[in-house]
Amino acid sequence: MTIAAVGGESMERARSMVQALTKEPEIGSVYDAVVKSTTPFGAFVEILPGTEGLVHISELKHGRTEKTEDVVKKGDTVKVKLIDVDERGRLRLSMKALLPKPEGAEAESADRGDRQRGGRPQSSADREPAAASAPNGGGADDGDAANGPPQESESRSRERPRRGGGGGGGGRSRR
Repeated sequence: MTIAAVGGESMERARSMVQALTKEPEIGSVYDAVVKSTTPFGAFVEILPGTEGLVHISELKHGRTEKTEDVVKKGDTVKVKLIDVDERGRLRLSMKALLPKPEGAEAESADRGDRQRGGRPQSSADREPAAASAPNGGGADDGDAANGPPQESESRSRERPRRGGGGGGGGRSRR
């Protein structure tokens, strides 16, 4: 590409403008971004001319954020880090990744132990077996470790033929 200019300063300014327009976002890079709009789930920011991405509400700051507008407003300039680009080309940005972790964050994560979000255990060994938690110890066809999976009795399978050709869609048949 050729850039023509009257003076050296205007040529450099034109070159930087062209480079900004053609620059590709890089994962791990930090950008000065302008907040274009806010939503209940985060803020859309422009990191390069014509290139926007989402800063999810959970990535605005450490700790819980009730409303996006509590942290950023339309028109604000913020520093963001590109943390991912999904298969559809959408940019995932974070302001939180650039902030130092609060001192209580390490203790808080240690208090949670082996729990994930929602307080569920991570491994199946931490949970009760399903049969033990069933009322009355389970039924005859529930199956268990000694007898194997539940089996349908022969008399049940021969009771009635199914209607409708087995399509399961219900409604009228096609002709």
